[in-house]
Amino acid sequence: MPLLKECERHKTEVQTNRAQDQSRLARMQKLLLRRQRATAGTTAPDLGRAYRIRLDLGADQSLEEALAAYRSRPDVEYAELNPVISICALPDDPLYAEQWALGKIQAPDAWDTCRGAGEIVVAVIDTGVDSNHRDLQGNMWINEAELNGVADVDDDRNGYVDDVYGYNFAHGDNDPADDHGHGTHCAGTIAAVGNNGLDIAGVCWTARIMALKVLGATGDGNAADAVPAIYYAVANGADVISGSWGSEEDSSVLGEAIAHAHREGVMVVAAAGNKGSTKPYYPAAYPEVISVTATEANDRRWYLSNFGDWVDMAAPGRQVLSLRATGTSSGVARDEFTGRLSGTSMAAPQVSGACALLLSANPLLTCDELQEMLTTTGDPIESGICASNGRLNVYKALRAAIPAEGMIRFDRSHYPEHADIEVLLADWDLRGAGQQLVRLESADGDSEAMILTETEVSLGVFRGVMASAPCGGKSGDGILQAPSGAGIYACYLDGGDSMVQGGQWRQASAIADYEPPVVREVRIDRQRLALAIELTTNEPTRVEICYGRTFGGPYDLVERDSELGERHTVTLRGLEPRRQYWFVANISDAAGNKTLADNGGQGYSSAGGAFVRGGDLDPESLSVESEEHDVR
Repeated sequence: MPLLKECERHKTEVQTNRAQDQSRLARMQKLLLRRQRATAGTTAPDLGRAYRIRLDLGADQSLEEALAAYRSRPDVEYAELNPVISICALPDDPLYAEQWALGKIQAPDAWDTCRGAGEIVVAVIDTGVDSNHRDLQGNMWINEAELNGVADVDDDRNGYVDDVYGYNFAHGDNDPADDHGHGTHCAGTIAAVGNNGLDIAGVCWTARIMALKVLGATGDGNAADAVPAIYYAVANGADVISGSWGSEEDSSVLGEAIAHAHREGVMVVAAAGNKGSTKPYYPAAYPEVISVTATEANDRRWYLSNFGDWVDMAAPGRQVLSLRATGTSSGVARDEFTGRLSGTSMAAPQVSGACALLLSANPLLTCDELQEMLTTTGDPIESGICASNGRLNVYKALRAAIPAEGMIRFDRSHYPEHADIEVLLADWDLRGAGQQLVRLESADGDSEAMILTETEVSLGVFRGVMASAPCGGKSGDGILQAPSGAGIYACYLDGGDSMVQGGQWRQASAIADYEPPVVREVRIDRQRLALAIELTTNEPTRVEICYGRTFGGPYDLVERDSELGERHTVTLRGLEPRRQYWFVANISDAAGNKTLADNGGQGYSSAGGAFVRGGDLDPESLSVESEEHDVR
């Protein structure tokens, strides 16, 4: 069966209902903010085309022969075994001082500046999470639509019924409770509630934990359950994914899921494994992941930690004290609510918590920036353990996220007409200043003074918003006048930069864009039971092709190319032979301006190979035909 059943229906319903349901406006704004962290190329692989197959092999057929047979078929992109994955924790050594790891990574020094934000969501993909634990329940991510919705109904139409705290992909239900203890231990390290007089403190005191269960009571599972959990985390607003599990077997479908998360601006952190080996361990070994090995109190490698130049960094991983799930016996119990575990599973969540802390302070950081900040600011350790030769130092990483030389950014690169323009400024030397003056200017000549306010979440970080208009105002009226196509600039004088006498001006730039994109040409290329639509626009855009079997609609099937670009190829697959299909194209640019190419409401279609210029498409029928040997 497909890894995500009715994949396109779920994606289409989510898109439609998000646009219509104003109760989820805040959630959409958060996803928009996260998109600013995303890299170019955000097309999600279609899991409706990935199948999990259970084979009943005959006595004369081997598994390798069956795999080779699938790989030889022209209609199969790839075929692979479903890797078995498992947790990275092992039996514990004698106890160390309680939470020694937090002092080692200088977390208390970082907390003087930032302790976290409740808007940051960390998806813990593991054995589940004890959502009722007294030191976690205040920091659990909650799907409000399902919490306040109707029982046994998919209220938010994300494809999962009553997924209040997350989802159980291991058993296919909505209860991601922890029946092992490993996932709760990891979640506590990331975001146990801080300063509440109970149990322990997480690295990030107020991040939200999204519980996604893919491993069972024995700590084992498989990649086919982990993959949809990753897509769920991305689709439902996670900022960080923490995975303390893995396998030495590579997996194409798992690699695609990790790459998709990275492109969408979601940082993935994974444990390097506990085999004492230099052999790559997945998903930690994927280039988009921050891979973490474990060290002891003396910064030596914990003896069973995997190591090598494929590992990014280290973090404390021996006898780490964290939370204990009710009714479980994993690790060495300290009391009813806490226990100790060792391994790279315990090291990775500290880096996940650090990611949450840095994003709390500066939510506009990209995944690449996060990875660079964490891997280049670590305390030095023995060479050969990891590529960076460094062990996590949260305080130094936070200082990189709030640099002394100052950083100023817009919340987006392009602004539509009458948009609110938000500016973020991060400057370590301005901690406690309360406010900071910024000059906002347009290339058309308008100049406005903008007062940014220091955030409650982090010292040294300032944010502010100003309205914009295309014309009609005057300088000093508090509204930035910027015609379409004009550059927008924000700048401030970084007086704390001691390297430059009198300070240095820091600047950010964006573009006012009020014009909808224009379709320049469309090409249609028939490929057996598929159709490739090549579309060219006058500026970088994202394209969504909606298609169906009826002239004039409805167009209930969807394919997308979400990567910003001027040339797009969208392939419609699985078309029925000798059927007519019609399509429309929803096109949006970086500012969110949209164009609907629908041929006056009739929809477009054309025979394979047709070439169209300027959007003047004629309503011809699209017929997909198949020779007999093409039918399976």
